Amino acid sequence: MLAVILSVGGVHGFWLVLIGSLILRTMMVVCPAILQPFTRKITNSDDLALGHFGSTGYLLSALVGKAVGKGSPSIEELKVPKTLNFLRDSSVAISLTMMILFVALVLVAGKEFTES
Repeated sequence: MLAVILSVGGVHGFWLVLIGSLILRTMMVVCPAILQPFTRKITNSDDLALGHFGSTGYLLSALVGKAVGKGSPSIEELKVPKTLNFLRDSSVAISLTMMILFVALVLVAGKEFTES
């Protein structure tokens, strides 16, 4: 994605690699550092750092949660019926969420657009 953005911006060849690697290197160091206070609060430890390119979204979520989430219980403390316990697995929960989202988008887009 970064290479595409830079190349559309007119950067090519050696400069594309150099500038892209500098931006990527900086992001890989800065993003975990920015998120570390929130990660520390959740894990009660400094043993874990979150290095991911979704960091901007995670930071925004953390700031919104900090502003409006006072006193709300942890998701791990919620009582879930045993029949729905499989939803605690993040892979299952994400897969179901994506499936619902994609089906909804296909329905909104319509048959003509979806088939083309």
